[in-house]
Amino acid sequence: MSPGPNQSAARPWSSSRTPSLTDSSSPQIAGKGPRISSTSSSSSTAPASSRFSNPFARYESGYGLASRQTGAHDNASSPSIGITLPSIPSLSTVSNPTPPTTLAPSATALAPSLSGVATSALDTAVGLWIRGVISKESQWDAFVKNRARVLRMREQLEQYKYVQRVIDRYVGTTTPVDLEGAGGVTITKAQVMRAFNLSLAWGEDCTETLVMTTLYGPGGTRCEDARVCAMMEEEPPISTGIQAKKYLALLREVHGQWTVAHPDGL
Repeated sequence: MSPGPNQSAARPWSSSRTPSLTDSSSPQIAGKGPRISSTSSSSSTAPASSRFSNPFARYESGYGLASRQTGAHDNASSPSIGITLPSIPSLSTVSNPTPPTTLAPSATALAPSLSGVATSALDTAVGLWIRGVISKESQWDAFVKNRARVLRMREQLEQYKYVQRVIDRYVGTTTPVDLEGAGGVTITKAQVMRAFNLSLAWGEDCTETLVMTTLYGPGGTRCEDARVCAMMEEEPPISTGIQAKKYLALLREVHGQWTVAHPDGL
C-alpha cells in the first residue's frame, strides 16, 4: 500500500485559482515577446472605476455633441474676413429711377426747315431735287454706265470733270422757294454729292485730283511728270477706286517734291 500524498507536495489552494485581471500580466506567445498596447499602458494608470464605469467616456470627451456645438459657436462668433454685403436700394430709388443723361439720336433729330440748318433729311431733300434735274441731261446716263466699269485714270478724270461741273453749277445757289421741306436753302457740296449718292470725301478727292492733274499731268502748268502721265494710261489691276487713290497719292508725292525744290512757289 503506497503512502498517501505528502502535505508538502500538495499544491496550494492559491495556485489552483484563476488569476484575476489585476494580477495577470500581458499574455505571452511562444517565441514572441510580450504584446505591448498603447491603450493598456494608459488604462493601467487610470483608476478601476474610470476604466469600467463608462466605456464610452473617452469618445464623449473628444467627440461629444457639446464640443461640436461649442466649436461651431466659436467659428460663428469670429469676425468674417473679406465679405461685404451688398447695399439694398431704398424704395424711393426703385420707384423714382434716375433719368438717362443721353437721348437716342431719333429723339434729337431736327425736322427739315427753311433755316438752312444742315441735317440728313435736308441734304436728302436737296439732293433729290438736284438729281431730278441732272438725271434728265445727256451726260447722266454715261456717268452711271461708267460707274459700273473698271476705268483707267484718263477715263476716270472725265467722270471727275462731270461731277465737278455739277458742283460748280449748284454750290452756293439756293433751292426754289416752293421746294417742299427745303425751300430757299443755300446748297452745299455735301448736298450735291447726295444727288450722285456719293460721299463728301469722294467729292473732295475729285476736286483735288483735277487740280493736281492740271499742275503735274499732261501739259501741267508747273511740270509734266512722266510718272503721272504713265499712270493715267495704266489698266487698273483691281478696281477704279483703288487706282484713283494710288493716282492721287502719286500726285501728292510729286507736289511735295516740287514744293521742296521751289520754296518760293515759282
